[in-house]
Amino acid sequence: MKTKVVRSALVGILVLGLALPVTASASFFNWGCRYQGTWFGVLGEENTMPAGWMVTTEGRSFWHGTNNLVFTADSFDPKDVSPDAVRTTTMRGNWMRIGYNTLMYTTTGMAVGADGKMLYIAKVSGFVDISEDCKSIHIRDNMIKIYLPDTNPYTGNSFREFPGPDFYGKRAFVQMP
Repeated sequence: MKTKVVRSALVGILVLGLALPVTASASFFNWGCRYQGTWFGVLGEENTMPAGWMVTTEGRSFWHGTNNLVFTADSFDPKDVSPDAVRTTTMRGNWMRIGYNTLMYTTTGMAVGADGKMLYIAKVSGFVDISEDCKSIHIRDNMIKIYLPDTNPYTGNSFREFPGPDFYGKRAFVQMP
């Protein structure tokens, strides 16, 4: 009987001894919000009216993945760069976590004319901050680089560069019908 009580006490002490470090270090394992999912552009941090863009972010890792960014004609006019442009392709690229809720990204897409020929390549890089509640993003410090169709956007020099505006987005959630 005495042995059973001593064993039970030792097991209890062992369980507590293992549980305390895990509980104490739980905040160490909180690396921020997941970026993966779909985000819809809104007009501002407080103004949740649609802004005409959406991005779906993917990745098997918490630390990096891919972007698929779609603009409507209202949110980005390709004619701002070339008057012959009629539309842009989906911007595709990559993201990488560089802090708790901070990521950096690069996306690349093309503008095409009415005949379907590529008129220019656009590459956009910047930073993404995810809100503490994980429901909104702030895309900031964007740099837009424009390349002529015969220029390699990874090794060549851009034809034009300019800073882009800040963007805000809200996470899409599954809603019951």
